[in-house]
Amino acid sequence: PLRNVSLQERDVALLKDLFETRVMTLAHVRTLHFAGKSEMAKKRLQRLKAAGFVAERPRRIGEPSILHLTWNGYGALRDGGHVGDDSHLSPKTFTRRMAVSGVTLKHELMIGDVRTAFVVAMREDTRFQLFGFDVWPRRYEFTVSHGYGRVNVKPDGHIRILEKRDGEEFQYDFFLEVDTGSE
Repeated sequence: PLRNVSLQERDVALLKDLFETRVMTLAHVRTLHFAGKSEMAKKRLQRLKAAGFVAERPRRIGEPSILHLTWNGYGALRDGGHVGDDSHLSPKTFTRRMAVSGVTLKHELMIGDVRTAFVVAMREDTRFQLFGFDVWPRRYEFTVSHGYGRVNVKPDGHIRILEKRDGEEFQYDFFLEVDTGSE
């Protein structure tokens, strides 16, 4: 792989997003990191792929481009101090974390759609700010009492919104559950 790619602030943000979310479509990346500019997103992603930081899942004609972080990309984040202490992973753990089965893929991409919608909706808002959108369940899972036992709950996401109103700030926390089932 090429090593002549100097990571820009936007690249780091993109790689961190790929680390957190595990997969993103080209449309997610374009909207979240390139202000909707397709050509700019494609060209930069080509450079990041050539450098070995990002890879694309195999796909059929007509299917969306689905991107994921590589071990080299994770290494660049880690070596640059861009991952927290809870995110230092061995190669085996990294590979296991990034493995998204075909069954899980649709669900992960739907979470990405929700996340992208929140970011776009709040990007221009002066009253509300998206303060955090975490999709790594181990960071916010919790246990509840259910009958005579306890149940571990792992929501699909944790959303934190900051509201600025009348000179004060209010913080709201929400858990996200994305399902396509009939329940």
